[in-house]
Amino acid sequence: MKLEPLTGIQDIEWDRTIAGWQGKLIFHHSAWLKFMKANRPDLRLMRFRLINDNKIKGYFVGFLNKKGPFLIIGSPLYGCFTDFMGPISDNSLEVETFLKALESWCRKERVHFLQLGHPILSEKEMCRKGYVVNRMSVYNVPLSSSENTMWQHITGKCRNRIRKGYKNGLRVELCNDMSIVEDYYAQHTDVFAHQGLPPKYPIKTVNSLVHNLMPAGMLLAIRIRYKGQSIATGLFPHDNRYLYSFGIAAWTKYRHLCPNELLYWSAMQWGGNQGLQSFYIGGKYRQPTTGGVFKKNFNGEVVPVLRYVKAMSPLLRMAYRSYCILRDMRTRSKEPVPIPPTG
Repeated sequence: MKLEPLTGIQDIEWDRTIAGWQGKLIFHHSAWLKFMKANRPDLRLMRFRLINDNKIKGYFVGFLNKKGPFLIIGSPLYGCFTDFMGPISDNSLEVETFLKALESWCRKERVHFLQLGHPILSEKEMCRKGYVVNRMSVYNVPLSSSENTMWQHITGKCRNRIRKGYKNGLRVELCNDMSIVEDYYAQHTDVFAHQGLPPKYPIKTVNSLVHNLMPAGMLLAIRIRYKGQSIATGLFPHDNRYLYSFGIAAWTKYRHLCPNELLYWSAMQWGGNQGLQSFYIGGKYRQPTTGGVFKKNFNGEVVPVLRYVKAMSPLLRMAYRSYCILRDMRTRSKEPVPIPPTG
C-alpha cells in the first residue's frame, strides 16, 4: 500500500469522494477541516488516497504541525476539538498494511511524531506496533426514533426538571443564523466567570464553527428563550449517524429555570427524529468519580476514546515514554504537567 497525496483537490470534490465510505465521520468532512484550519492557521492540511495493488482502499487526512524542532502529523492533533480522524475506509482495510505505508511516508518526509485516533484502530494491534496509548472518554447517549423510549431511559429527576423547564415558560428554538454566536459566547463567558475562570476558547473559535458547519447542514443550534429573551444555547455538530455536543451555556441567573436539561433533551429529540444513532456529550474526557451527571441523568455510558502516538525514532520513542510516565505520576499527584513535543 502507498499514500498518494491529493494536492489541489477542491472541498466539493473531496466530500463527494469520501461520501460512500463507511469509515467517514464529520471530522473528515471539509466543513470540519476548514473549521480546524481557521482555528489553527499554523496547521497544514494533508489529504491522501490509499492505493494497494492499483486499487483504491480508502483515504487519509491529517494535519502537519511544527512544535519547535519537531514535525508532527496528527489525525487528529490534540487540542483541536476532534475526537477521531484516521483512515477513511471500510472493514476490509488491512490496518497493518496501512500503518506500514503511513510510517514509511513519515520517515520519508522526516516527520518525528505520528498521532492517530479512529475506532477502526484496535488497542491490541496498535500496542503491538509500538504505539503509546492515551486514554480518554466521552459519554454516549443512545438515540431512538421512539421519543418515549428515550424519555423512559432518563432519570425521573431529569424528567421532572425538563417538565419544570416547560412549566416555567421556556421555549425551544432551532437557530439557523449567525446570531447564535454572540448569544452562546456571552453565556459561555458568564458560566466560566461564575467559576472564576476565563472563557474556554475565544469567540473566533465559535464563529468559525458556526460559519463552516451551519451552511453545510452539519450543526444543530438550539436557543432557549424565556419571556422572549435568550437565556441558554447549545451547539451540536452532527453527521448522518452521530450527534456531538460542542458545548452548552446558560446565564447563571436563569439556571433555576432548568434550561440545561431542556437543551440536551431537545437535542436528543431532534437526533432521534433524524435517525441518528448516538449522542456524544461531555467534553473534558475525564470520568468523574461519581460516574458523571450526564450518565446518571441521560442513561449514558462511558465510551473510551483512544489516541495513539508513535515517535519515529528509537531515541524519541524512549523520550516520549519517559514523558508519559512522568505525566501519569504528576497527574496522580495533581501537579502541573509540562506540554510535550506532541502537543
